Amino acid sequence: MNQSTCSLHDQEEEKYICVHPTCLKKVDNKLCCIQCNLAKHNKWQLNDHQFMNISELEKIALQNYSKLKEHLDNEIEKNTQLRTKTEERLSDVLLSLSTWQNNQKKMFNDITENSSQVLAENIRKAQSLMKSPSLDTYIYFYKLNLLKKQNEIYDIREQSIRQLEYQLNQIEMKRDILINQINFIQREYFLSFAQMDYQIELDNLNNYQFEQCEKHLCQKEVLCTHPNCLQNNPLQLQCSLCFPQVHKEHQQQDYIKTIAIVMKEQEEKKEIIEELKKKFSQNIKKSIDMNLLKINESQQNQYQHNEKQKEKAVFLEQQQLSEFLNPEIPNYIFGHLDQKLLRKTKEQINLYYQQLYYTYESKFSNIFSNQFNQDLEFCTQLDFNSKQFFQYIINLEYELELRQLKLEDLQRTIQSYTLNHQQIEQLLHTHNDSIKNFHSKMEKEIVKLQSQKKTFIYLIIFFILF
Repeated sequence: MNQSTCSLHDQEEEKYICVHPTCLKKVDNKLCCIQCNLAKHNKWQLNDHQFMNISELEKIALQNYSKLKEHLDNEIEKNTQLRTKTEERLSDVLLSLSTWQNNQKKMFNDITENSSQVLAENIRKAQSLMKSPSLDTYIYFYKLNLLKKQNEIYDIREQSIRQLEYQLNQIEMKRDILINQINFIQREYFLSFAQMDYQIELDNLNNYQFEQCEKHLCQKEVLCTHPNCLQNNPLQLQCSLCFPQVHKEHQQQDYIKTIAIVMKEQEEKKEIIEELKKKFSQNIKKSIDMNLLKINESQQNQYQHNEKQKEKAVFLEQQQLSEFLNPEIPNYIFGHLDQKLLRKTKEQINLYYQQLYYTYESKFSNIFSNQFNQDLEFCTQLDFNSKQFFQYIINLEYELELRQLKLEDLQRTIQSYTLNHQQIEQLLHTHNDSIKNFHSKMEKEIVKLQSQKKTFIYLIIFFILF
């Protein structure tokens, strides 16, 4: 910077400036000689002011500039490192997904390859037999129940595709969760640094031109801070002599303050605000971190629990259907008479398969028996109650059957013996009413059972889906 000689003090260079806030301006600050600075400060205590040589000011300014530039360069480097680290983590996620995908492909390829080898071996054996066929070979293919064999293969393929669909649906569901998840990064706040205007920041009033009171010929530097007066827009400054006349009642309550005192109180309020912002920011961050951790733990536990339930449900299907796909080996006698079937009645066969289904229902409800959710516990209890109702209906049917048998016995007795007509009608009426009551009671219980089973089924579907 070019330095000049003071016009008032020819021997002094203008190379000093007071850096006290009250002596600085936002723009057009000027250098003075040491004598001029002392003259300007003859009304103030020099202890609070500091005259600084331009060389010293320049030296500190350059140091701060270098530190600021270094700090901003470091922040830019941190942004670069953050971007690189984020890209690496996302790449690791993609790599783990690719590895998982390759493992899934290999597993499925192995399964289909083994299955195709078995089918190819069946073809090879058939071709080998037909190259030099014997009479037994012709008879085998003649007797071959092609439709039955096709249905067996179809059932196995259909069940396998169901398992594959379960798996693919789970993968696609998790994919949708991943790509549609909530983005916690808010672009307007994330790494949103403010642009610097490089203007001198001053927290003083020396640049403000106070109006002069025409009546008392002094500056208007006093403000009334009474809540009612603060509602005025714009606020008006007055001189200290005018206020006792206009705001007499406010002056007694210490609402009349100079603008300098108001500015000092404002700085104190700013300090309080910064302290509270820092305090509550830390508390909020700590609370959010702690609660997000709890939510994530709960979510992970619930997710694992639901995954186990789905796994058990799918395995249960495979286990139950395997009893149909792998039927009991027959014990043939007299050529093609199954001795095991010979020992069973149609009613027993029907009861057996009903029992299989009820066993499945019981196992399915047990999958949810350890669920903490009250609604799911209600579903489990409801399913258990439905079985109790079912047994109750069976008991009612059995009792009804006994009563019908008893009625038939009575009717036969009536036919065999001559009884009083009135007594007979009364006896028949009593038993008919009893049977009707049982019929009505049984129908109500069946309706109730059906309603509760429907409710149970809807709730189970709901919890499986959601």
